[in-house]
Amino acid sequence: RVCFAAAVRWVLRVAGAISLEKEPALSHRTRLGRDVQFEMGPAWSHRTRRGLGNRWWGVATGLVVGWASVAGAATYYVDATNGNDSASGTTIATAWKTINKVNTSTFAAGDQILFKRGEVWRESLVPPSSGASGSPIVFDAYGAGEAPTITGSLDLPAAAWSVDSGNVWKASVNATSMSYVLFGTVWGTKQTSKSAVQHDRDFYLSSNVLYVYAPGINPTTYYGGMAAMLMANGQLVFVNAKSWLTFQHFRLTYFDTYGVRIG
Repeated sequence: RVCFAAAVRWVLRVAGAISLEKEPALSHRTRLGRDVQFEMGPAWSHRTRRGLGNRWWGVATGLVVGWASVAGAATYYVDATNGNDSASGTTIATAWKTINKVNTSTFAAGDQILFKRGEVWRESLVPPSSGASGSPIVFDAYGAGEAPTITGSLDLPAAAWSVDSGNVWKASVNATSMSYVLFGTVWGTKQTSKSAVQHDRDFYLSSNVLYVYAPGINPTTYYGGMAAMLMANGQLVFVNAKSWLTFQHFRLTYFDTYGVRIG
């Protein structure tokens, strides 16, 4: 399934290079799209809440374009494991670490921001600058292995949990709201209070603490795995009033509302 927002001119064809996954609030997974890229020109820059993906599914679409090299254009590298946001970012050895560093930097037309393959980020990418016609700012991958992943999922190993009281367990998470928690392979039931967490797969979030039900045994062991879906009602990539951008070779997983949002 593909949904195109009304009143936006889309020029798209499947190409190579981004994988968008949607994890629905159901006990099954829907995967849509694989190996595609997309580009945003100025027609995208003034639309509000026009996104790729909604609450239940994701889309992958693409436009293949060429661009001219720009004298003086820079290349930046991002490495979630070995990077350092205090470094220059302009070589593999001096790569940045976080998407936040990318979001708070300034780029010029023709610049490339390359994310290391095999790495995972749990942040939203919000490009801070626009490119130009024929010289987009390019977000791409470098290295070998699986495409760089931007995800809203946080795995919760057994060590993350401690007993709160009775059969209620708790884990600290960096989230102020949460709509979905994955108990093994089954989505849980969100409760409105901690006292309501009384049955298998019940969960409740309060003050960055996730509470779940597990009868007398660590939740990760009992359910065969636990994962919290962060970024409730958010997006993994948010293009906010920017244009002439190209994204390719990314993997987006576990997004609550938008995989890619154009604002």
